[in-house]
Amino acid sequence: MTERLMAEMRMAEAKAFDSLGRYKFEMFGYWAAIWVHLNKVGGFHLPNPFKGFVLLAREKRPGMKPIYESEREYWIIITLYGEKCPIPVHVIGQDNDQLIVEWRITDVHEEHFDGIEPNGLYETEADALNDLRAAMERGTHER
Repeated sequence: MTERLMAEMRMAEAKAFDSLGRYKFEMFGYWAAIWVHLNKVGGFHLPNPFKGFVLLAREKRPGMKPIYESEREYWIIITLYGEKCPIPVHVIGQDNDQLIVEWRITDVHEEHFDGIEPNGLYETEADALNDLRAAMERGTHER
């Protein structure tokens, strides 16, 4: 089964790039989404071959401020498996007053979060945990 999924991923990647090369943007998106889905359901965690296009598009988007050059680590609070917890993130962009952050889970797998308010960033994990504890005592999960 794994070999079949990998073969389907190779085909989806080839069709995505072929579509893009022929200005068939809708079909590019279709095949790129197929590749991402197969990578996820197969549990392969392979690097996304389309990531470069995503980063380029973010730089070209109207209203998008330049990507932060700093590799500084911050923390945000998310719900993971039903529990609130802090995760380490890097700011990769800003759209108007909201931040785009990346959680680098492994060397080949990351998650992006858009629409993060600047006051939702914490300098350290301890700061995030302290704020989370205080919010739980207040009965709220908002900062």
